[in-house]
Amino acid sequence: MDEELIARLATLSDDQVVKAVLNAAARKKLADDDFAYIDSKGGRHLPIHDEAHVKAALARFNQTHFESAAKRKSAAARIRAAAKKFGIAVSEDDDVAKAERAETGAAGLFVKIEKADSLNGIIYGRVNQANLIDHQQEFIRPDELRKACWGFMRYLQSGAGESPVNDTHCFGDIPGAVVECWTEPNGDWMIGFQPDDIEIAKAAARGDYVGWSMEGTGNRVEVSV
Repeated sequence: MDEELIARLATLSDDQVVKAVLNAAARKKLADDDFAYIDSKGGRHLPIHDEAHVKAALARFNQTHFESAAKRKSAAARIRAAAKKFGIAVSEDDDVAKAERAETGAAGLFVKIEKADSLNGIIYGRVNQANLIDHQQEFIRPDELRKACWGFMRYLQSGAGESPVNDTHCFGDIPGAVVECWTEPNGDWMIGFQPDDIEIAKAAARGDYVGWSMEGTGNRVEVSV
């Protein structure tokens, strides 16, 4: 138990200490998907695993510090989705609804890891899916996704960064390299990432890492479908 937590518990009554420890234990058991926002240091914010906490997340949204507009928008979308799941009505004038509609110029997509080859140490994943309509009713055409793939590889070849991958969007890179990058006949963009540490690939194979969360920017264009 860290010194800061000990100092905080020392200011509480016995009953409050028991409640605090119980709450911390229950929170620790929650999965990352049970939180609307995870910061770059791995801090988990705004739990949304049940109706009461979703209502609390709606109320506390504007009191939460987000590291970027894109992450604020993403958290808002997760809260709205959880509210819909529990039958909680959210007004379009609500701060969360406004944040979800905000134009940030950035997009985020979570996609499952397709395969983790722990023998050769390579993690395969689908970076993005062509023509997939997302929660904002937007999609990317195969030709545009292919251009994004080319741009990504040019970025890597320019030496702009040591590694294109980090753990849960933290600032520390996971050393390694993209060893395969291609688009499939249907336009989907795939990569194979080989971390320098074989234990990372083994962790992915075990299911400790469940997917890719890719960020990028682009221009939105209205189309008729």
